[in-house]
Amino acid sequence: MTEYFIDFEFIDSGTTIDPISIGIVSSDDREFYACNTEARLDLASPWVRQNVLPLLPNYGDPAWMPRAKIVDGVRDFMKEWDWYRDKPRIWANFASYDWVALCQLLAGPMIFLPEHFPKHVMCLKQLAVLKGNPAHHAPKPKDAHNALVDARWNREEHRHLMALPWAVEL
Repeated sequence: MTEYFIDFEFIDSGTTIDPISIGIVSSDDREFYACNTEARLDLASPWVRQNVLPLLPNYGDPAWMPRAKIVDGVRDFMKEWDWYRDKPRIWANFASYDWVALCQLLAGPMIFLPEHFPKHVMCLKQLAVLKGNPAHHAPKPKDAHNALVDARWNREEHRHLMALPWAVEL
């Protein structure tokens, strides 16, 4: 089974999630990273300005692309798998916002997601709770809040947590 580990950096207005960047790492170590040229960076909160924007590549970098090209890139990155047969899992840490951002990016309203696309996300924080909320986690990277760096960490955290015994029986 293929697993995808995603992370978004975004501007949250309280009513809209505007993606700034997306990182996806697959369980077979492929990677996708893109920054949204259409993101309204002028609306970024002070926290995003301080913690996220400095970690973005220079604006001329090929990672910067319009939203439609990001959508094509994500679809191409994930399409080599047979969704019906492989039933891949998509993981994120504190996954709610990342999941909504991914679904809106790919389809707009969730009802327009392809029939075969997963209708849920797996949450690493929930996995940690089921594993007893361990005190130790995968080491945090120095460039946390870069979407690709965080997606890589999500994969490492998943590996770390899966090696621990279950604390809660399902």
